[in-house]
Amino acid sequence: MPISKQDVVTAALQLERDGRKFYLEAAEKTSSPLAKQMFQSLADDEERHIEWIQGVAPSASSAKDVNQDLYK
Repeated sequence: MPISKQDVVTAALQLERDGRKFYLEAAEKTSSPLAKQMFQSLADDEERHIEWIQGVAPSASSAKDVNQDLYK
C-alpha cells in the first residue's frame, strides 16, 4: 500500500512536535544557563520546522512531492 501525502505530513509533524517537547523538557531540567539556552533554541528550531512543513504540505500533490520538498 502506498504511503499517502497525509501520512508523510502527519509523521513529519509528529516528529517535530516530539523533538520540541523533548528539548523543552530538557531546558526545564538543566541547571546550566547555557544548556537551557541551547535547548530552548533547539525547541524554537522545531517550531519553525513545524511551520515550514505546514506551509509546504498544502502545495504538494503527493507523498513523493512532500518527501522531496522536505529534503531540498
